Order: sequence, then structure tokens, then C-alpha cells
Amino acid sequence: MAELAINLIQTAVKLLREQPLSRAEEAAALSPLRPPMIANNYQSLNNICFIGEHFTAIVTHKDGFQWINEAQGPYAQPKWGMVAFTVRVCMRLSRETREEAESCPA
Repeated sequence: MAELAINLIQTAVKLLREQPLSRAEEAAALSPLRPPMIANNYQSLNNICFIGEHFTAIVTHKDGFQWINEAQGPYAQPKWGMVAFTVRVCMRLSRETREEAESCPA
């Protein structure tokens, strides 16, 4: 995956060396972003990525799921996650979604 990202960056640098941005393109890159397509759909400043204990804290129901370390091998880094070994099991999460980003315009 890292190789794909590196290739993308190297290709962009090569193309920009061959054909630098015009003044109009530079101005467009520095212009403010347009408002969201959906009204008030701004990013949240709160953490929405739940890892480890933060994830298990929002699980309200885990019928058929287990919190296990999926790491394989003696040198593997811990890889904790909710895992189910059967079909038709259910997990429910509870998360407040009505929070507004502090950067939203009034």
C-alpha cells in the first residue's frame, strides 16, 4: 500500500516538474473550499475513530462477537478486534451523532 502512495507522489512531482501549475491553477488551489453539498455537513472535530477500549466502550450488544487479539505469529503486533465465528450474529454500537463541528459557520 505504501508503494502505491509513493508512486502516486513521485508521479505527481515528475508531472509538476515537466509542466508546473499556471497562475490560475495556483490561485484556485489557494482559494477557500466551497461549502458542503449537503447543508451543515461539516467535519466533526471530535474523535470518530474508535480503537481499543474506546471501541469496546460504545458496544452496547455483542451477541456472537468476541473481543480477541487476531495477531498471528511470535513477532506480530497486537491486533484487537470484535470477531464473530458464526453467521447471523449481531453487534450494536451507541454513538452520539448530533454533535456539531466547532468550525461550522453560525
